[in-house]
Amino acid sequence: MASNSETGHAVNIANFKEMIDTCTSFAGDYQPTNPLLNLGTMNTQWSAANTAHETLSNALFTAKGPINARGLAHEPLDKLITRTINGFAVSGVDHAIVSDAKTLANDIRGFNAHKPKGPNAPDDPAGDPEWVSQSHQSYVQRVDHFNNFINLLTGAGWAPNELDLQLSALTALYATLKGLNDNIGNILVPIKNAMITRDQLLYTETTGMVDVALDCKKYVKSVYGGTNVKSRLVDQIKFKNLKRKDILHQ
Repeated sequence: MASNSETGHAVNIANFKEMIDTCTSFAGDYQPTNPLLNLGTMNTQWSAANTAHETLSNALFTAKGPINARGLAHEPLDKLITRTINGFAVSGVDHAIVSDAKTLANDIRGFNAHKPKGPNAPDDPAGDPEWVSQSHQSYVQRVDHFNNFINLLTGAGWAPNELDLQLSALTALYATLKGLNDNIGNILVPIKNAMITRDQLLYTETTGMVDVALDCKKYVKSVYGGTNVKSRLVDQIKFKNLKRKDILHQ
């Protein structure tokens, strides 16, 4: 299930189509002078926004496989780091170096990281473009800390007997995880572009779908009066402004 915000975008698009259909039923009474409120223009706008939202949904669906694969590849990392730092701590290395290694180990394991939770967290993280982007940055940072951790171990001459804790094994795992991150980075580009297009169509000031819908409500009230049943038909169609400033001003 997608996040509440992503569901909200879909509701806005569906409600805009309902508004068009409702205003179409008013026939000759609906004659706005504002070209943005023309039913043909609104239909074109709805079609473009609907297509953009579907494009974004498809891009997110395409990303789910690689996202899940990366998650599975990272699952053993925490326990591996814990075993490594425990072994390193009793290997006879200087305490200051061990302290630095523990700091990096904590960064890798996310002991101090803030994890979004609560009612605003999406039920399906891979279905929310913002969550996917934030999660990607978290993975990138984690793998970067892992690389620094390996470099520290290398400088300290870490040479355990356990094969999976040896530098060659850790380095191979780092290469795998970084490769998975790089693949997700490529996948993020169409997601971000599709989100920008969708959000601009819906939430650009004055010309975006939500503002056009609000102006349409005002026009219908000017035709029939605020208490008329036809005005109420339009007024009860709800829209929520979910615009993001970083998207709209790019």
